[in-house]
Amino acid sequence: MQRPTRIALFRYFGLSPLEIEIIYNTLSSLFSVQEENVPPDSNYLSFVEIQFPVSYSDSFFLLLGADRWNKIKGLLKEMKRRRGSKGLKVSLVFCGVSADPNLKVVFSLKSGKGLSQYDNAIEKIEYLVDTLPIQIANSLVKTERVDCVYDESSLKWIPQNPHDGEDAR
Repeated sequence: MQRPTRIALFRYFGLSPLEIEIIYNTLSSLFSVQEENVPPDSNYLSFVEIQFPVSYSDSFFLLLGADRWNKIKGLLKEMKRRRGSKGLKVSLVFCGVSADPNLKVVFSLKSGKGLSQYDNAIEKIEYLVDTLPIQIANSLVKTERVDCVYDESSLKWIPQNPHDGEDAR
């Protein structure tokens, strides 16, 4: 019996063919990939969302490996550098954390941040793997989704008020 295939969702608009190919190839080396070119949003020049079919945990980073993770981070940073302040929106969605495998964890970055702050935010995603599940487990509010937004003043990812029952889009 074959084990079920895990499907990563890759949604985007305004990406170059090379950017699409790099993300797709990186994801497809581990998962089946469902690719979706979505209609443009007039507030942004480009948009990329990757929904990983695994929990946000050390296991994710071990599964993906340093080379693949660095390739994704590097591409996201290069996309921001090339687009400047013209509008880039990035969402990285994980299906669960160690404390709650049914919880969606969403890291969102939007245009407006300076290049160094954006790069710093991308770099810090992997370092929350120990603290974020504890923050979620200690939360008194039970939810299906946690949105993490990068706070420029504190230079930290902050879990926002949960939105119970909303879709991860």
